[in-house]
Order: sequence, then C-alpha cells, then structure tokens
Amino acid sequence: MSTSDFAAGTDAFRSACNAQGDFVHHAWNVFDPSLRGRQRRPLPVWITSTSRAERVSLDDAGGPEFIGFGEGGLPALLRRSPQIAIGRRHVYVGTSDSAAVRVYQLDGTAAGTLRLPERDLRATPADLERAKRVDSLGQDAVTQQETRRIWELDTPPSTLPAYDAMMVDSDDHLWVRNHPSAGNDSTPWIVFSPNGSHVATVVLPNSLSVHDIGADYIAGIVRDPESGRHAVVVMSLNRSAR
Repeated sequence: MSTSDFAAGTDAFRSACNAQGDFVHHAWNVFDPSLRGRQRRPLPVWITSTSRAERVSLDDAGGPEFIGFGEGGLPALLRRSPQIAIGRRHVYVGTSDSAAVRVYQLDGTAAGTLRLPERDLRATPADLERAKRVDSLGQDAVTQQETRRIWELDTPPSTLPAYDAMMVDSDDHLWVRNHPSAGNDSTPWIVFSPNGSHVATVVLPNSLSVHDIGADYIAGIVRDPESGRHAVVVMSLNRSAR
C-alpha cells in the first residue's frame, strides 16, 4: 500500500501512526500568495486505519502561519503550527496557540483536553533573532538576504508558540516540547501518561529533533546551530518508578 492509501487520499501533508496501523493526518497548508503579511487558515485533521476502510474526521486545526509576499509565501517567524500524535488509545491534536492539546479516542470521539504547565510566553527581541537564525540555517547569502526582506513584511507576534513538537513513546506516553526560548541550549518536554496525568519533565537539547522514544532510549537528529549540518544521535533514557 502507498502512503496515500493509508491517508485515504493524496491530500495528507503530515501523518503519524501507532503500532496497530492507526494513522492521524493533517492536510496541506492553504494560503493566498497574493496577500501580503501573516496568514493562517484551518486545516482538516482525520484518522485512518489499515484495518478499517472509513475515514474519521476530527475538528480542524489551525495551519502553519505563512507570510504572503505577492508572488508566494514563506514560513512565518515564531509561527504557530499544527502538531499531531497517536498512541494505542488516543489521538492528540494541538495548534500551539495555547497550552492546550485536544484528545480524541481512536473512533474520533472527543476525550478532553491536556494542558501544559503555565509559563511566560512573552517573546523578546532575542527570541526573534534566534528564530531568524534557525529558519535561515544552510541558506546562501543571497537567499538569506531575500528571506530577511520578506520577513520585514510581517509584524512578529508578541508571544512564543506554546509548543512545537509532540509524539507518543513506546509506553504510550505523550511527549510535548515547549517552544525553545533564546538564551537556553535546552528545552523541557512535558510527558503525560495515557490517562492524562503530567508524569515527567525531560530536558533535551534544542538542536535535537526527536524521531523515536523507546523504553530506554531517545533517538533523533541533531542540527549544528552554526553550519546546519545533521547527525543521528541516540541518548539513553532512565525511567524511574516514580
């Protein structure tokens, strides 16, 4: 089967799956390149399964924020983006607007809301400069100059996104990463048990994009903050009884 078969169509942009063959997807982003400035539109979110033919629609989620510049679009700085994850019992959908994460059962029934611990989300000039540096890593000088010109068309937000990544580990715990802030080389991941309890906070390097969390390891890709080069890393994970 192809990815589009799993998604029940070709309109899926991002997907996540569990070991049982259940998938959650969100659609491609939609924006109007003829409009100038920051834009965000709702995106469909849905569940499919390798064992069921039907597609289950969930509530829409706000798409990634883009800057229109007349002829095209560029991802906005400090952008709010949809985040999705799926475990053995639940599907998780977040918009990163606030500390809330929506929870659904695998049949699409709403199952409540998780909330990350409250924190100060006010964005500083240093946060904006960090975002510019991260979002232009690997670009040549000409491309960076054009990218910064387009960013000038936008009015940056006064707050950081609440989070920018989520995934479910091998023990069916949901991990949600606080959006990184300037001046810190590491960022907390908030860990929730399958019943929705906040059970741990794990601090990991900002440069690490996590791709898998097992019983005793965290695996991902680290991007060098200066060169933009990538390396695969595996870190040990100690799960205490507490």
